[in-house]
Amino acid sequence: ALSEFSRKIGPDDTALFYYAGHGMQLHGENFLVGTDAKLESEFDVPAETVALSEIIGAMEKRARISMVFLDACRNNPLAERLTREVEGATRGAATRGLAPIETQGGGTLVAFAAAPGQVA
Repeated sequence: ALSEFSRKIGPDDTALFYYAGHGMQLHGENFLVGTDAKLESEFDVPAETVALSEIIGAMEKRARISMVFLDACRNNPLAERLTREVEGATRGAATRGLAPIETQGGGTLVAFAAAPGQVA
């Protein structure tokens, strides 16, 4: 669906992406977590989730204006489990809430349900 969405965006378009669900950050990068994700360790995250930076990057490359609404800054039990399991092995790998987002274009709006690092 994301691939098809990005292919449909034209250079004069305003693209809107809305996500409600679980999100997490790992090593300062944000990931959207599907309901079927099986996250047993931090190494499962890239294969079992979608990197938010990939979505925003695709939108910014194609659309004149990009709007991203994230209702995903929740107290995610998957992130909490990874934090407990990873803590000590890596420095604060998985933390609560989502990390701040840096955009590449001046025509990009990102709206969170809560401030970066906070849960909604």
